[in-house]
Amino acid sequence: MPHIVLNNDGSAEDYFLGRRFSDNLTIEIRPDGDVLPRTERLTGLVRGRSVLHIGCCDHTPILKQRLADGLWLHASLTEVAQRCLGIDIDSKAVEQVKSMTDFDNLIAADITKPGIDEIASSQWDLALFGDVLEHVHAPVDFLSAFRENYSSSVRKIIVSVPNNMRAGNATGALRNRETINSDHCFEFSPFTLAKVVTLSGFRLEQFYYSSFSATGFPKSIIYKKRPYLAHTLIVVASVAIEGDA
Repeated sequence: MPHIVLNNDGSAEDYFLGRRFSDNLTIEIRPDGDVLPRTERLTGLVRGRSVLHIGCCDHTPILKQRLADGLWLHASLTEVAQRCLGIDIDSKAVEQVKSMTDFDNLIAADITKPGIDEIASSQWDLALFGDVLEHVHAPVDFLSAFRENYSSSVRKIIVSVPNNMRAGNATGALRNRETINSDHCFEFSPFTLAKVVTLSGFRLEQFYYSSFSATGFPKSIIYKKRPYLAHTLIVVASVAIEGDA
C-alpha cells in the first residue's frame, strides 16, 4: 500500500470501499518514486516481465504519427518485456497496426468477456492498462470483469490515466478553457483512481506520478516538490484476497 496521509480517522481503504464517509476528506497519496516520463516509468515496471498490454493500438487517426515519432507505447513495451501480448477491442485498429508495422504480437478481443485463450492458457506477470480507463463508460465494471475472467492467469495490474490535477488543467481553468481528448469519458484524481481500482477488487501496491514526456528545468524541480501537478497517474495493484481489507 502506498503511503497515504488523511485528515480523518480510519484507513484510506475504508474511504475507497465506502466503509467510512467524509464530505471534506483531505488525502495525500505520496509517490513511490521520482516523477519520470510516462513511457520510462511504464517500461521500467514491465522490464523482463510477461505482460498483457490492454488497449495497445492507440487512436487510429494518430497512430501513424505516433509510429513515426517513436511514441507508440506497445513498441516500447515489446522491446523491454520478456513477453508482451497486445489486446485491443478495435479489430480495425489491430489490422491497421499489422499492415503498417512488423508487430504481430497483438490480437483483437474484448477483455470483459471470458474465453480469450491467449490469456487463459498461460500465466502472466502483469496486465497493463495504459491510458485506457478514461475511455470506458463504466471503469469499475470494466476492471472487475477483467479480474473475474482472468485473475487465474494474471494477478497484478498497472493502470495509467491522465491526472485531472495536472498543471495544464489549472492554467486552462484560469482562461475558462478545457483542452481534452474528445474520446475521454472521465478524468481521474489520485483519490478517484485509487477508489476505482480498489472497488474493482484490487489492492494498491504502488502509486506514481509521471510527466507525459521528458522535462527539464524548472518543471523537474516543480514536480519534485509538487508531484500532484504531473500529467499522469500510475497505479500498481494486485488482486485482493478476501479478508485482506
